[in-house]
Amino acid sequence: MFKNQNDENMENAEIVQKQTKKSTKGTTKYQILKGYLMITSITVLVVVVLFAFQALIYGRYKVVSESYTSENISKDMVSAHYDWVLKLTNALHTGERFEGNLDPNTCSFGTWLSENEAKITDNEIASRIKLIKEVHAEIHAFASDVNTLNAEQRLEKYDEFITSYEPKVNTLIDNLRGIANRYTFIAQEAADALSMLLLISIIFILILTVIAIVVSAYLANSTSTKISAPMTSIAAWSKELSEGADTLDFNFDYGDIDENNEIAIMIDSFKQLANSIQENVRVVKRVADGDMTVFVDIRSSKDTLGKNLYRMVQSNDALFSEILRVAHKVAEGSTYIANVSHQLAESAHVQAQTVNELSSSINNAADLISKSSEHMAEASSISDIIKTNAQESNEKMNVLAGSVEEMKLASQKVSQVIKTIDDIAFQTSILALNASVEAARAGEAGKGFAVVANEVRQLALKSTVAADESKTLIQNTIDKAVMGSKISVEALTMFETIVGEINNITSIIQEESISSATQLECIEDIRANIAGIMRETSSNVDISKNSANSSKEMQTNADLLKAEMEKFNLRQRQPGKAYIPPEKQGDYEFIKKAQEDYDRTQETGQFHYNYDE
Repeated sequence: MFKNQNDENMENAEIVQKQTKKSTKGTTKYQILKGYLMITSITVLVVVVLFAFQALIYGRYKVVSESYTSENISKDMVSAHYDWVLKLTNALHTGERFEGNLDPNTCSFGTWLSENEAKITDNEIASRIKLIKEVHAEIHAFASDVNTLNAEQRLEKYDEFITSYEPKVNTLIDNLRGIANRYTFIAQEAADALSMLLLISIIFILILTVIAIVVSAYLANSTSTKISAPMTSIAAWSKELSEGADTLDFNFDYGDIDENNEIAIMIDSFKQLANSIQENVRVVKRVADGDMTVFVDIRSSKDTLGKNLYRMVQSNDALFSEILRVAHKVAEGSTYIANVSHQLAESAHVQAQTVNELSSSINNAADLISKSSEHMAEASSISDIIKTNAQESNEKMNVLAGSVEEMKLASQKVSQVIKTIDDIAFQTSILALNASVEAARAGEAGKGFAVVANEVRQLALKSTVAADESKTLIQNTIDKAVMGSKISVEALTMFETIVGEINNITSIIQEESISSATQLECIEDIRANIAGIMRETSSNVDISKNSANSSKEMQTNADLLKAEMEKFNLRQRQPGKAYIPPEKQGDYEFIKKAQEDYDRTQETGQFHYNYDE
């Protein structure tokens, strides 16, 4: 069974503190660190061996590289000396200028020898170099004066070269080839040694790697077993706790797990957790049974669950006490509500009658406004017709005024034409008079012309008289046209005024029509609202009746609630004092802290908790 004794919790806490102060040699951290150091040591060993093999391999590789380089240089020297000898023989035989190097220290062999002689350690190569040096110096000395000889001397020199120096040249070239072959042998030997060294290093590193893997696997398995076994047990216990089990089997074989190990400490801590949970379960069970006098032990400042359980018990106790008090109040107030509901029902009935009368008055007003709106619509239609006729008359007056103005302009043009005719008649009369004078001067020959001139003069006089009469008539017409134009302008102005007034009348009628329509809409809204008020009033009557019935039912339910709440075992508090649970009666230190919490709660309005730090 879970343990719920406070003394055992204190003992377990002291054990944990002592364990954490002991040596850490048995801890999981120490074991993991130890394994890590072993793996690291093996890794470092592998790396050191790898670097050692790398150094050896590099040395062998350097020997191979230098040997192959020296081999190539030796072959180049053979080719260079073949070329040198060829140039020398050509110069001696043909008389050409010798272009070869005459200094034995700066030719290809001399340059190579000065750079590498001190580095040579192979006896065979050293002996061959010794032979080459003697012959090499003699050959260069033989060719030193070739360019100063004449043709006959060169032929003698050529014969001497063939008989005495050609064997020496062959000795030089054979030894250079021997040096190249020796370097080839040394390079091949070093390459074979390098291959063997690579094979040995790979095998050795593989062996060390396998050892490291085996050791790592062993350490990992050992450490994981020490961790996973307790974790599995704790997981099983946690699963049982999550399923609501009230008993746990803590039979666990610690084996070689040190008491200072974190796993052992964790198991002990889990046991304490289980005991704490059981204590809280006990509190919850008593609260579920309606016992609000249960004591909640808050273990530390971190005990959030304990604090919230304490607050839950306190809150429920205060809440249920308040509910019980309210139930008494509800029972007392329900009777008063029933009486008020009855009075409200009577008042709602009177209000419904008043609303009916108001609805009738609104209906009459709506009918009058509707008829007025219809008349305004007819007046608006008539005013639109008058407005249209006035606009048409105004347009015709505009046309008439234009016609009169055009007549006036035409009369003025005719007057100008008549004046022109009068001028022509006058000129014609003068011409006829002149013709008569000329005819008189002509005598008998001009008599016939004189008669014609006289007739023309008479015709011109008649034209002048007719033009004067037409001018008088035209002037009268112009005067009449001017008067008609003035009258038409005045009539047009009057018609425009009439049209403007008709427009104003039409606008006023339209505004009145819109106002009537708006009034009618407002009346309809008022009518709808009154209908709603009537419905609500009727509903209020029904609600008031139902409220009275509900008040009676509420009184019955309040009595039932009071009876149910009295089943809870609530804390019997004394005014101004904290509640002390039966478990803490006689614990004066607890009573003192509880009173301090109570006083602070009264001051701040929030729950306070006292607990051992």
